[in-house]
Amino acid sequence: MNDRCYLAIDLKSFFASVECVERNLDPLTANLVVANEEKTDKTICLAITPNLKSYGISSRPRLYEVKSKIEMLNKTRKDKIDFIIAKPRMKKYIEYSSKIYQIYLDYVSKDDIHVYSIDEVFIDITSYLKLYNMKAYDFAKLLLEKIYEKTNITATAGIGTNLYLAKVAMDILAKKMKADENNLRIATLTELKYKKLLWDHKSLTDFWRVGKAYAKTLEANNMHTMGDIAIKSIEDENLLYKLFGVAAELLIDHAWGVETCSIKEIKRYKSKTHSLQRAQVLDRPYTNQELLLIIKEMVDNITLELVEKNLLTNKVILDIGYDVENLQKEYFVKETIIDMYGRELPKNTKITLKLDNYTNSEKKIKQELIRLYEKESNKIFSVRRLSITVANIINSFELGEKNYTQLDIFNLGNKLIEEEKYEKKELDIRNAVVKVKKKYGKNAILKLNNLEKNSTAIKRNESIGGHNE
Repeated sequence: MNDRCYLAIDLKSFFASVECVERNLDPLTANLVVANEEKTDKTICLAITPNLKSYGISSRPRLYEVKSKIEMLNKTRKDKIDFIIAKPRMKKYIEYSSKIYQIYLDYVSKDDIHVYSIDEVFIDITSYLKLYNMKAYDFAKLLLEKIYEKTNITATAGIGTNLYLAKVAMDILAKKMKADENNLRIATLTELKYKKLLWDHKSLTDFWRVGKAYAKTLEANNMHTMGDIAIKSIEDENLLYKLFGVAAELLIDHAWGVETCSIKEIKRYKSKTHSLQRAQVLDRPYTNQELLLIIKEMVDNITLELVEKNLLTNKVILDIGYDVENLQKEYFVKETIIDMYGRELPKNTKITLKLDNYTNSEKKIKQELIRLYEKESNKIFSVRRLSITVANIINSFELGEKNYTQLDIFNLGNKLIEEEKYEKKELDIRNAVVKVKKKYGKNAILKLNNLEKNSTAIKRNESIGGHNE
């Protein structure tokens, strides 16, 4: 672990930059926002160009915030500001991301790359500095120049003696520093330099893995900087563990600029539990009754994926997130949470369905989940987001004795046999549906409820990760 060198690379305003390049615009000077205007003005913008940010617009605003800000600025300007609203195209962004990944592979092995997100990677460049006889800064510069040369996308980089320092160097120093003559921003951190430059830095939410809820708790206990946390870890370490549990260990390490995890360890890691999750943010607040349709559609979608992959589950988790409007009404809200945007919301409702047997039956899962939903959900609050997770997944060939059910004294054997027959018939139909959808597209076969006004199935079938292709 000693003397290692890591590189973090972030593609600047990636989605917005791709849309600019596709329109032959300069991503650094154009005014463009990536958002689906077909939804509502409350839709969250996926990206905005640096020039729009220079007008005081945040990185992830809602569309109406961009419009109102520009409208306000134009009232006092002779040269009016205009901007483009680009509809998200996930296939196009994946195409660019893949092209850039191939650039990395021209210089380093995939074993030394950790893809953190579609627009961000970590690379262990330790061995390549000797191989290419280059300093870390020059190697980072080479990669960033190649990215721009082949895609016209500008990237930012951080160099560190561990993954955390590389990430922080990029997020806090590089992104805010003045570009060099080649329009590159590359920053470097060691543990010593980190303490010198960033121990007094505010705010805490600028640091990797410190969200608003964490920062609020820390500040309530008189810790406003990483330096404060480091000092507290010496004076009263128990307080940090009391506040954050086992997560305090990582927080303390990061306060000191320490990160023990390597890319090799990340690649070796295998989760002990297996699950699939589907989530969506709704275009508007849905009532408790309206949400029933969305739950049914999501169960249909996720169980179809189980069938396609020959998987089974015995545990399903429904997580319901409520809209901020509920706090503005005269409802009694027992518990609240702070979301990633710093807003106070009613606490989520989490419903866990435990099945007696492993299954991928849409009918069985849907019936049981709806039964629990109607019993445990909040009937008054409007809903804005939800997710469904199928946990404890196994391959059907692993089933064996896991589905053994002991019959009671009334001998329910015949009933179980009938259920098995139905599930076998359902499975045959679902396998046929999978084949048709694979060949002709996800909307080739639809259910009647998919045509209802409040349905989101057709739109989501046309999207990738909830966004347009």
